[in-house]
Amino acid sequence: MTGNRRSITVTIFLFIILQGLICVGQNAVKIDGVLFNKIDKKNRKQGNWIFFDTAGYVRLTTYYEDDKNTTPLVFFENSDTAFIRFPEKDKAEIFIYYENNIPVEGSFDHVVGGGYAISIDSAYTKNDALLKKIQQYKSVIIRRLYMFGQKKIRDYLSMAFISSDYSFNKQINATLDITASGIVSEVHFPADQNTLPGNEATELNHIYKTMPRWQPLFKGNTTIACRVSISRNFSISNLF
Repeated sequence: MTGNRRSITVTIFLFIILQGLICVGQNAVKIDGVLFNKIDKKNRKQGNWIFFDTAGYVRLTTYYEDDKNTTPLVFFENSDTAFIRFPEKDKAEIFIYYENNIPVEGSFDHVVGGGYAISIDSAYTKNDALLKKIQQYKSVIIRRLYMFGQKKIRDYLSMAFISSDYSFNKQINATLDITASGIVSEVHFPADQNTLPGNEATELNHIYKTMPRWQPLFKGNTTIACRVSISRNFSISNLF
């Protein structure tokens, strides 16, 4: 596909996504009547998934069956397809990297001991600059985002605090464990950072644990669990 055709196709796709997003829930994201980012009753990722960057643009698309991606990972940069990474087969992951709109084919070849080597098709010139760009996609990280970046956690928590029977006009620092499907699994309020009676802690635990789903942290070729810290001014920090 030429660069122009690829750009037009992706631009239309991004427009539909950014304009058509009408709700984000615990089980799926609904875009123009179609469900994405779905999880089943066992909280396993299912179907088409879309990952966004902090600016709200699509960064990655793929398809999951029971938490396993069964189609290529398609990465986007500046609204263009930038890298396609196919599922591992026979200890190799075939990829297509787009260098100035020219597709460069190769593979990540896994070796004994957990390492890997990058192979490039002989039709392309292999150089350090090219290998460095390709290597970035081997260990790429897409940040966790509250509600897939479509809403602000400040709005959710502010409304929850206002609606509560308790007055939370105090310093509150929470630690959240987020699963590989984006669900808040555990909530902690470090004793050295909070002064909370038992009933307030119970109420806050409910508020944080029932918040809408997050976009999970994506690293390499899979989603992983992570831990974040949320301060009273709603700033978010990674703990791991």
